[in-house]
Amino acid sequence: MPSANGGEGDGDTHVTGINPLRFYAKVAHVPTEARKDITGGRLKGKTDINPMWRIKVLTSTFGPCGFGWNYRIVSQRLETAPDGTVKAFVDIDLYIRDPETGEWSEPIPGIGGNSFYTSESSGWYANDECFKSALTDAISVACKALGVGSDVYWSNDTTKYTTLTDGAVWAHEPTPEEEKAEAQLMTVYADERFRAEIDAIVSKHIVEAEARIRLARAEAEEQRKRENRARLAEQARAEEEARKAAKAQREADAKGAEVTAVEQIGEDKVGEKMAEHYGIDLAKAKAELIRFHNGHISEDPNPILTKYTQDNDGIFMATWSNSTIIACYQEMVRAGHIEDTASTGVVE
Repeated sequence: MPSANGGEGDGDTHVTGINPLRFYAKVAHVPTEARKDITGGRLKGKTDINPMWRIKVLTSTFGPCGFGWNYRIVSQRLETAPDGTVKAFVDIDLYIRDPETGEWSEPIPGIGGNSFYTSESSGWYANDECFKSALTDAISVACKALGVGSDVYWSNDTTKYTTLTDGAVWAHEPTPEEEKAEAQLMTVYADERFRAEIDAIVSKHIVEAEARIRLARAEAEEQRKRENRARLAEQARAEEEARKAAKAQREADAKGAEVTAVEQIGEDKVGEKMAEHYGIDLAKAKAELIRFHNGHISEDPNPILTKYTQDNDGIFMATWSNSTIIACYQEMVRAGHIEDTASTGVVE
C-alpha cells in the first residue's frame, strides 16, 4: 500500500529504459462485449464501457485489488441542486503498483457522481445505490488517466508505441477461470468496508431527516394546542354571552307577562260585556268550540279555528281572551260549522 505521500520511496517513479506507454498500450483497447452504445438522453451517440471490464483490466495489468492496485475514498458527500434534487459525489485516490519495479504510484484522483434524490413522473425517488454508482464513476475517471479505454475516448490515438507487441487487450470469449475471477472481483468491488461507509452516510442523513420530522411534529402539536385553547376560550365567551342573553330574555318575558296579564284582565271584561250584549253563554260557547275541535282533529284543519289559533301564537283556546272566544264562536255559527247552542235569547 502506498505511503501517505503516495509512494513507498523518495525515488523518481519513472525508471530509465522502461517504455512510459507500456501500461497505456495494454489498457487502451475496449473489446466489443464491454461496449454499449448509448441511444438516448444527453449522452446519445456515446459509448458506455462496462465498469467490470475496467476492474478486469486493472487486475490483469497490475494484480488483484489490494495487492497490485487499490483505491482510497477521500470524501463522500450529498449536494442539493436549486431544483431540489440531491446529488451524491465520491472523491477517490487510485494507486497502482508497477509489476516490474514493485513501486506504488502517486495518488491518481478521480471524482464521480450520481443522483440520490430525484423527481420522476411517479414522484420523488431515493436511490440507495447512489454512492456505489458514484464510486464506479470515480474509478472510471481515475482509470482514464492511465489510458484505460482510451480508444473509446480517442479513437484515432494510434502511435508508434501502441503495437501488438506492447500487449493490447483484444476482445475474446472469457474462459471459465476468467468468469470466476470476474465474480471474485465483483465481491472485492462491493466489500463490507465500502458498504459500511455508505451505510454511515445514509444513516447520518436519515437521522437528520428524522430530527426534522420530530421538530415539525412538535411544532404542529404546539400549534394544535394553541388553536384548541383559542377555541375553548371562544366557546366560553359565546356561552357567557348566551347566558346573559337568556337572562335578559327571561327578564323581558317576565315583564311582558305582567303586561299581558293586565291586558288580559281588561280584555276578559270586554269579552264578558260582549257576551251579555249578544246574549251568548260564554262557557257554553267555549265548550262548543272545544267539542268541535276535538271531534275533528283527524280531519283537515278548520280554516276559522286555524286563523284564530295562528293569531294567538299558534295555541288553541288556552290563551284566548273572552272577546276572541265570542268572535270565533259567532263566525263558526255563521259558517254553519256548529249549531248556536250558547245563545241565551237575551240580547242587550
